[in-house]
This record gives sequence, structure tokens and C-alpha cells, in this order.
Amino acid sequence: MAGQQTSDGQGSLSQKLITNTLFNVIGQAYTVLLGLMVVPYVVHRLGAGLYGLIALVAALGGFAGLLNLGIGRSLAKYVSELYWQSQYDRINTLFRTAFTISVLAGAAGCTLLIVFRAPLAAALVHGSRSATAYVNFAVVVTALGVLIALPLDPLSVLPVALQRFDISNRMSVLLSTVRNVGAVSVLALGFFFRGILVVYLFASVVALLGYVRYGRKLIPGFSLRPALNWSDLKRLMRFSAPVLIAGVSALAVHKLDRVLTAYFLPIAAVAFYVIPYSLAERTVMGIGNITSVIFPSASELSSMRADDKIRELYIRATKMALLAGLPVTIVLLAVPSQMLCYWVGPEYAARGALTLQLLAGGFLFNILAHVPYVVAQGIGRPWISARYSLMNGIANLVLFMLLIPRYGIVGAGAGFFASEAVVMPLFIREVNRVLGVSWRALIARSYVRPLACGTVTFCLLRFCRGYADSLAALVLTAGFALAIFAALALAGVVDRTERNGICRQAVGLFRWGGRLADV
Repeated sequence: MAGQQTSDGQGSLSQKLITNTLFNVIGQAYTVLLGLMVVPYVVHRLGAGLYGLIALVAALGGFAGLLNLGIGRSLAKYVSELYWQSQYDRINTLFRTAFTISVLAGAAGCTLLIVFRAPLAAALVHGSRSATAYVNFAVVVTALGVLIALPLDPLSVLPVALQRFDISNRMSVLLSTVRNVGAVSVLALGFFFRGILVVYLFASVVALLGYVRYGRKLIPGFSLRPALNWSDLKRLMRFSAPVLIAGVSALAVHKLDRVLTAYFLPIAAVAFYVIPYSLAERTVMGIGNITSVIFPSASELSSMRADDKIRELYIRATKMALLAGLPVTIVLLAVPSQMLCYWVGPEYAARGALTLQLLAGGFLFNILAHVPYVVAQGIGRPWISARYSLMNGIANLVLFMLLIPRYGIVGAGAGFFASEAVVMPLFIREVNRVLGVSWRALIARSYVRPLACGTVTFCLLRFCRGYADSLAALVLTAGFALAIFAALALAGVVDRTERNGICRQAVGLFRWGGRLADV
């Protein structure tokens, strides 16, 4: 009987993981494909200088977002623990405290960006007359975006905490449509750079209103009325302090590279770096579909003290994360020049192919750490993630400072790769120790078979890359290789429980629209 219960529990866990992940994959696939179609048009209409400016001010907005002190992730953890106990009053008091802090942080971030816009412009924007002319407007609009985005943070985590990924992905699809279709529309109508920034700001307003609507539907007694409960603030801060450190470190890894590129090089170099980076990070965006499911599940299981289920979740999710990230990684490593050439043009391919390979290799190491990162936070050990995130951020900062002035955007890619390759295995070892999972078990159950499938597919694609002499040929060649990967994965990587769950959910997708209507 005990064996049967364990099996049922694992099956239920796998089914829940697969269900929520497939919801995320659908939304993610739409946003990724739409972005891939829109970016070349925007890049060529704006030019490298102005596109680099958009990437730069987005990075500055990310740094301003640190002022919310990591409250959103902390709120998600406690809401996921309290909701299954029906403690709605506690959820509401925690939310109102988190929302109040986020509003104040948004106002502070907005003010700082506006006050310091002149020195920021002087230090970071040079080498492009058009970018210099627009930089003040860009920083002001970004500041207004921060004013909206920080209060949006605690609102957007509510559906995730309650594992309503249908809602999260509905909002993701809506916002991606507003941003991308709006950007193309304003450029086609002749409104140019300012019009794009206004569209992005409008998308943030739409997100705020949408999440307010869903908050009222999901949480009984939901209110936006400001309130600051000091005991709730202390509780949130106990968890958010290490999350904040991890957030600062993550920005050092994923945003500081473009700021330093703008500081040491002409602003156009930011565009030549961001384009390959935007492709490389697609590998991790797929992983987010899994980890956003893992965090509330790990939090809930931790509150139940279900240690065996947490270990099972950890091993299965790590395997799924690697399977989700490998297809894009394989393509980027095998045919980087062709990808850039047929997507945005030969100039970007000549300047960015090696950088793209270095970034894709670095993200492969990063993929392996995503599940350990959120599981450590979910079980109430956020300082583990914070400590290694800080190590990674410092390593990236040092390497960026050394390599970008000498090697340009290739130096940025090399710095990212070297840091990830050194720090991530150390971090995974620490999480394994806390969970009681051995390296042998993790490698055998999560790494070996996905990497074997990936190696076969990579060799096949490298052998066939000579046939990818046009966009259509590239799509067909990569599609053939990835079909082989999918067949190998289904046959030799996923187990019977996971395979049956995937098949059931594939059938269930035909009724997905009906489920989305039941909010």
C-alpha cells in the first residue's frame, strides 16, 4: 500500500507539473514567435543606435526595479502557503503591505531616474547623434514605466502563487500583442522612436489594470487600499532580503553587460550585443515555464514537510528544464551565423556569431541551476540562492570590466560563459546537499539522457548546416534536427508517467479555451 501511495503521489506530481508547464509553453511560444517576427522590422527601422538605446534604458529600468526590495517573490511564497489553508485575511494584509511598499518604491525609482537623467545620458550614450537626441525622453518614459511596474509586481505574482498559470499566460499573450503589434503599428504610421516608447508604457498600464481585475476575482476581500502592517513587513523582509541580493546579482549578470558595453563602446555596440543575447536567452525563457510552476509547488510541499516529494519534484523538474532548454541551445551552438544572418542581416552575423555561441554555452550552465534556485527559495532556504547569485554577479562584473574594453562584445560573451561554468556547479552541489540528493542520482536521472539526445542532435545539425543556405532551408534543417531530438527524448528520456501525462494534456489542449474562460 505504501508503494502504491508513493506511485500515485509521484504521478499526481508529474501530472500537475506537466499541466502547468504546458499552459506556460503555449503562452511562451506565442510571445517568442511574435517577438522574433517583430524585432528585425524594428531594428532596421530604428537603426543600431536607437535600438541600443531602447535596450540600455530597459536595463536602467531593471536596476530601478530593485527598490521594491524583492517583495514580490516573498509575497508569492507566503500566499502559496496560506491559500490552501483558506487564510484570506492574512493574504490580504500581506498583499496590502507589499503593494504599499511597491508603490513607494516605484515613486522613488521614477524620481531617481528623472533627477539623474543628464549624468546617465552623458556617461552611457555616445557615438550616435540620433540616440543622443532622444536619450532624455527615453529616460523619462522609462521612469514612468518604473512607477507603474513596481506596483505591478505584487499583483502579477498572485496568479502564480495560486498556480493559475492560465491567467498568467493570458496576460502574457495580451501584453506581448500590445507591445509588439503596437511597435510595428507606430513605426508604420511614422511616429518613430517616441511612439515605440509610448506603446511600451501603455502596455504597462494595460498590465496593471488586467492584474487588478484578476486579483479581485481570485482573492476574497481583495483591496488596493494602502496599509503598512509592520509585522507583515518584517515577515516579508525576512524572505525578501536574500531574494533582493539574488536580484541584484541577477541584474549584474543579465543587465550590467549592456550598461558596461554602452560605457566602454559606442551605443550601437549595445544593439550588436543585445541581438545575439536576445536569442541566447530564449533557452532560459522556456525554463521559466517550468520554474514558475516549481516555486509555489515547492513552497506548498515544504509547508507540508513532504521531503520525499520535494526531492522527486527537484529531479523531475531538472530533467524537464534541461529538455526544454536544449533544443534552442543546440540550434544556436550549431548554426549561429545562419541564425543571425537570416534573422536580422549579415552585419549582425559577422559581428555577433561568436558572441552568440559563448552566450548560448553560458546559458546551458545557467539552465542547470534554475530548478535548484527556485527549490531552495521554495523550501525556505533563500540564502543559498542569494549567496551563489552574489558570487556569480561579482564574477561577471570582474570579467566584464576586464574583457569588454579589450575584446568588445565578444569579451562580454566570454565573461558570461566563464562565470556560469564555474559558479553554477558549485551552487547545484550545495542545493543537492540540503535536499539529500546525490550527484550520482541527479546526473543519472536528470542529465545523462537529455544531454545524450542533445549531443546526437547537435552533431546532426552541424553535419547538415551546409544545406542551410536560405531562411527556408535553415528552418527545414533545424526543424528536422529538432524532430529527431523530440523523438529521441520521447523514446529514451521521459518515463511512462511523464509520457502518459504529456499525451493526456495534448488531448486536453483542445479544450484549453474553455478552461481559460472559467476564471
